[in-house]
Amino acid sequence: MFCALIRAPFVDNKTSSKSLRSKWHRAVVTVLAASRREANMTQEDLANRLGWHRTRIAKIESGERRIDVPEFISIANALYIPPETLLTRVLRW
Repeated sequence: MFCALIRAPFVDNKTSSKSLRSKWHRAVVTVLAASRREANMTQEDLANRLGWHRTRIAKIESGERRIDVPEFISIANALYIPPETLLTRVLRW
């Protein structure tokens, strides 16, 4: 059900891609980085909340590393943003 809800806006045979440089991947990393800054957190702060190394956050935000749904939810929670709100920001980007 969740996939059906988010899949429609992503389906575009001309631009749909699993690459690290796809439009949707750029939207995710842009929204995550902006949300972190809005929360007045450094990459180090966010990494500490998640129990991750800062370089993991840096690679995500630079687009070098993709994230999966559980990681997205963990990041949203660490930013004190409901995951559905963060996803809405990505879809509106």
